Amino acid sequence: MTSRHWAIWTLVVVLGCRAAVAQEGYAIQGNRIVTQGADQWHQWIFPFGTVDIDSEGARPHFVASELNACLNAYRFPLGADEDEKEGGILAAGSGLAGAAHILDGNVDTYWEPDLDDPQDLWWAAIDLGRIVSAKRLVLRFAREGEGDPFYQFRLMVADGEGKVGDNLDYHLVGKTERPNVDQREFSFDLQPFQSADPHFTGDAFRFVQVVMTDSRLGKAEEVDSLAYQNLPADLQGAVEYFGRSRSGNEWLLDRDAYELLDRSERGSIRYYRREQPRLAEVEVWTLGENISLGAIQRGGTVEGHGFNPTRSLDGDYTTWYGLQQSYTREAAEPERQVLFDLGALYWLDLFHFLPPAARSAGGTLGNYRMKLSDGSLAPDGSLQWVQVEERRAFRQPRFQEVRFELQKVRYIAFDYLVGRGGNRAGWSELQAYGEGYQPEVVLESPLIDLSSSMNLTTLHWEADVPPGTRIEVATRTGDQTKVNTTYYRSDGAEVDKKAYHKLIAALKGDSLNVLVVDEETWSPWSKPHLLSGQVITSPSPRRFLKTQVRLSSDDPQNAVLLRRLEVSFSQPWVGRALGEVFPVQVERSGEDTPLTFFIRPVRRVGDPGIDEVLLVSSGGTPLSLREVRLGSAAEVAAGGGEALGLDVVEVLETASDSLWVRLPDAVGRDEVIAVDVLTALFGHGVSFAGRVGNRDDSGTWQLVEADQEAVAEVESGVLRVLVPSGQVGLADLTLDTKVLTPNGDGINDAARLGFEVLRLDGTQAVIVSVHDLAGRRIWTLEQVRERASGQYEVVWEGADDAGERVPPGTYILRVEVDADARSNVRTQIMRLVHVVY
Repeated sequence: MTSRHWAIWTLVVVLGCRAAVAQEGYAIQGNRIVTQGADQWHQWIFPFGTVDIDSEGARPHFVASELNACLNAYRFPLGADEDEKEGGILAAGSGLAGAAHILDGNVDTYWEPDLDDPQDLWWAAIDLGRIVSAKRLVLRFAREGEGDPFYQFRLMVADGEGKVGDNLDYHLVGKTERPNVDQREFSFDLQPFQSADPHFTGDAFRFVQVVMTDSRLGKAEEVDSLAYQNLPADLQGAVEYFGRSRSGNEWLLDRDAYELLDRSERGSIRYYRREQPRLAEVEVWTLGENISLGAIQRGGTVEGHGFNPTRSLDGDYTTWYGLQQSYTREAAEPERQVLFDLGALYWLDLFHFLPPAARSAGGTLGNYRMKLSDGSLAPDGSLQWVQVEERRAFRQPRFQEVRFELQKVRYIAFDYLVGRGGNRAGWSELQAYGEGYQPEVVLESPLIDLSSSMNLTTLHWEADVPPGTRIEVATRTGDQTKVNTTYYRSDGAEVDKKAYHKLIAALKGDSLNVLVVDEETWSPWSKPHLLSGQVITSPSPRRFLKTQVRLSSDDPQNAVLLRRLEVSFSQPWVGRALGEVFPVQVERSGEDTPLTFFIRPVRRVGDPGIDEVLLVSSGGTPLSLREVRLGSAAEVAAGGGEALGLDVVEVLETASDSLWVRLPDAVGRDEVIAVDVLTALFGHGVSFAGRVGNRDDSGTWQLVEADQEAVAEVESGVLRVLVPSGQVGLADLTLDTKVLTPNGDGINDAARLGFEVLRLDGTQAVIVSVHDLAGRRIWTLEQVRERASGQYEVVWEGADDAGERVPPGTYILRVEVDADARSNVRTQIMRLVHVVY
């Protein structure tokens, strides 16, 4: 029995306990859905290995640039069942029960070969579970007073190639050069055992063997008689007896011969402590975490010619991805590509390429161009690439290393040419290394069941968000789910439904039913919420909810720590609130235009009803209320219904892009609300968010859902209004005076500049500047709006940037807008202004 099984039993028990107490991934506390604590975060869904969870919360996984591969050997191979994990102690000739201590990271535990065993059994072998690129091997022996270092030893490694039965083809990487009695730490720098690039770092191997080659056995240290008597029995070593000549010379005797001597002939008796050879730790310091391992479990892929491509990511040196690098005849497709998807985004700066283990399979691929991508798209929709390596010789060293500046990477492409000849090539392993928190990870909640339709109100979170990092939270909702059933054989293997029902009863295992989203009826993911406390925009009331959290960072050394996430909900005011806006398109931009926002509350028995309406426009578009009308759908669609003027409804204070209206009474069961507003549109259009509430709990809002059935007589079904295409950029510049006299008399002391920005919906910078006739800029004002479109007014008081009055003369007043250099956008307007005193 090897101790590989010793290490696994403890792990299985621990994992089993965690699964037994695992929660749903959330808890409903009053009117809040709360996720916090490691047990709940562990139930969320995210790509394998991309999120680190502890008692503090959840954060993007940190990739270390240096790693002791012994400490997590038990986790490998990745994806294997726990009883199939191979990492750990492979075998030990002596002291097997304690051998696993050399992998536990604790210098107070140790492996101790039994000195009573034959010398050829004083060894222990480690299986790291995967091949690693390591730069240093370290042995740490027990502390002084707790054991002895090995008197002599050798240290060997193997990659697994050439294994015959249980015998591995080891090669020597370190040993003692002389007997050792006091050195308790040894470090051995590693060099590649096979042909390698000149700058290749370290060596590649999977197995490590430590062999104690010599011992002082029972004569580790001479002690006096009293100290010897005080030693535990197992540490009482040899006792040597000496005879003594008249000249004082001594010779070694056995005890019986010693006792036959006269006292005058008896020499000294020497006492020894027995040696305690104790190895506390073996450390295999690698280039860091090889994030290629786990790529397939994360959903990554390998696409390209050849056979068994995913074997280049399995950590097993004895398997490989085979490629034909050349043919004896002309290749039909001489230009080829291999594309790796790592399944997630990482900060990387180093790759190692290892050749097929069997030399008959060829060497490492040569004649290639290597490119990297973080997933960003080019204008044509293809991936944007950065080339980091180019090799043109078919024959390359077996071990290859490619280094580059630390950058975000998800995709790796190799473009290579197939030539004439009979060369084969490939990779046993493609290893990827870097450092830092993953630039972006996404967590998704399990299906959240509120038992009945609830009104979702706000999102709140507690998180550490260092500079350069971001948290985004999205939601989706629905009222219907589907059941997915997974079938298993009695041996645990998953089978499809048809195969399951063909099995005899004795071979049938369990079937597992899981509720999943009904994609046809659920809402899509909402736009991300960027600030805690924001109002939820997914349709509600709904019974079911899913939440998605995106944690991002532009700094590899910083990451968001998400401690707690809350979704607040309330009883709905009405069953549904359906809405639409009319008209859906205006004739001209920049002019005051009447719009009507229709809301039909679907009121059920027992619903409190609504008497408040909140409208919010996108991009800060100002809204002014004309009137509110109540009536049947047909009445309000025709412009009629009961008109509630501004003397009847209460308009509560809000920002200019919002209207908060309180009605005198709750809206009747069959009534539709028509809110008539006036606004001017400057961009490509405007979208509205509508909410309804009740004064009994003012500020607790229920979302208005866009729906064609709000008012059947209105052809809309949307909550947006479009502007016809036309001029984009700057327009309608006005200047109240061309002559500026900034002398403080109140007449033409300042120039007021007005202009419009049309159909620029994103965040843009608008810059107003003043230049002299030589082109020198003397004054600047910059405005950045989340939505650039709209009206602007700027005042220049005839001063420079330092606040000093400018000399009299003629100046150029320039207005600019950053519009991404689009040819159809007017990005600059200039006017002359004269300053006189």
